[in-house]
Amino acid sequence: MSAQKRIRKRTIIPWLIGIFFWLLFICWNYYNPSPETVEFYYSCGLYRAIVMIATLLHQSIERSLALTLFPLFVLIFIITWIGNWIYLRKKLNKSHFWGIFWLIKWSFILSGVIAFSYLLLWGAGYQRKPIEEKLKLELSQPTEEEITHILDELLQIITENDTPYDERNVDESIKAIVKSMQKIVSEWDEVPIYLPPRVKKTPPGLFLLNGTSGMCVPLTVEPHVDGALPPASFVATSAHELSHIAGYCGEAEASFVGYIAGLNADDKFAKYSVALDLYEKLASRLPKDLRDKYISLLPDRAKDDLKIEKEVAGKYRIRWLSNVSWKVYDKYLKSQGVKEGVKDYGRAINLIVAGVRKGLINIGEITTDSNQPSIEENNSQIETRNVEIQEIEPLEIDENNK
Repeated sequence: MSAQKRIRKRTIIPWLIGIFFWLLFICWNYYNPSPETVEFYYSCGLYRAIVMIATLLHQSIERSLALTLFPLFVLIFIITWIGNWIYLRKKLNKSHFWGIFWLIKWSFILSGVIAFSYLLLWGAGYQRKPIEEKLKLELSQPTEEEITHILDELLQIITENDTPYDERNVDESIKAIVKSMQKIVSEWDEVPIYLPPRVKKTPPGLFLLNGTSGMCVPLTVEPHVDGALPPASFVATSAHELSHIAGYCGEAEASFVGYIAGLNADDKFAKYSVALDLYEKLASRLPKDLRDKYISLLPDRAKDDLKIEKEVAGKYRIRWLSNVSWKVYDKYLKSQGVKEGVKDYGRAINLIVAGVRKGLINIGEITTDSNQPSIEENNSQIETRNVEIQEIEPLEIDENNK
């Protein structure tokens, strides 16, 4: 093979690699398999192996791999680009065009590899079977009576598990949530799952700047929570991010799984933190007078926790950045098949109420009015499918260990 042919081959192969990965990514998004196929082969199959490997890796590494490797990768890429540009100009006497062309070429190739890796390592889970279908939950708009009933029960959980500041052990609470979540998800899917025993704490304010509090990084399968959050908020946010690591990509489903895992955790502060977060979210669904009444019923320490959380969020938040970030995230979620976008967070409450009705969360029976409007009738655009699945055994909260 002549030198010219070898050079041509060496030039073409990287382009073909980039095109190959981009085609895989595009084909998945336009011709993705059925939710049942994704559920069986990916969420309960390949992803289980991925998260187990990631868990073994993160058990021994306390620092965030994402916050270490990504800036390093960008720095190396920029240095390589500049070095290549200088080489093309000084040694080969080529124009600036070839330096810019190198940047475009390798940006295209690497972005294709990253896009496919995102799908392979985590993103494909967006197309799994909806959790309400998997657990046979009947979704409908919760009534005020249902919400106040759950609030009354949550208030009891919060009061009984109200933990003094000097007895709060965030790490142990998160481990208890992990243990609970592993048990719950393994029972639902009938496939074992192994989750990291900790979340990665970011520098204070890193996420709060744009109005968020945590993030699951797909490329490293790592849960992150903002280091500025006070203990109760940190634990509640950790439950949500760990649910993403458990394979629940949608925000509502992650919140739902996180709430159930926290309420079932064998740790007082874990129960307290998750119950308080859910309590506040449920109370926000009520008319202002009734909402204020329920917030006033909280123990003083719980009121202080909510106040501190609000103050910390306000301290770091940059409003314009937050607005832009949420608009971008809304478009991202919709591109992944989450029809409601960021509004999907609110669907978690409907899932919780449906879970209480079914007995997945054992905090007292509530009845459903047969004439109550369905989610579809209230324009939530949640699709209902008639798929036969194996009956799921309810997971009860031990009333004597709240």
